[in-house]
Amino acid sequence: MASELTRDQKSLILYVETRCVDHDGLLRGEQMNQEDRENLKVFQESGHLTYGRVPAMMLSKLSGQTHWATLTDAGFALAHALRKERASRIIGGHRKEIDEWVAERRERATAPGAPEVVDGE
Repeated sequence: MASELTRDQKSLILYVETRCVDHDGLLRGEQMNQEDRENLKVFQESGHLTYGRVPAMMLSKLSGQTHWATLTDAGFALAHALRKERASRIIGGHRKEIDEWVAERRERATAPGAPEVVDGE
């Protein structure tokens, strides 16, 4: 399913996953537009999450957190697949330099007659 999602849908499911993990599943209404709300319905219908509005009597306590969401196992699996895809796509900069350095050190270490190499040398 991940490949069938729009960029906005991918962003939304990752937002919901972050809010579920770090913020008790509470979503900030000002960070969602009408399309996001429609996509929440799509994800609920496909079995990836459940969601709803925070009861009005609790809104004053929650400072902008107007909705709640709970990811299902399928929702967490989708979010994991999207994070893994994103991580493989964005490696660059300093991380690329580090990976090249590590690969070079490993290559040297496996060469015939090479001395033992300790990480960080």
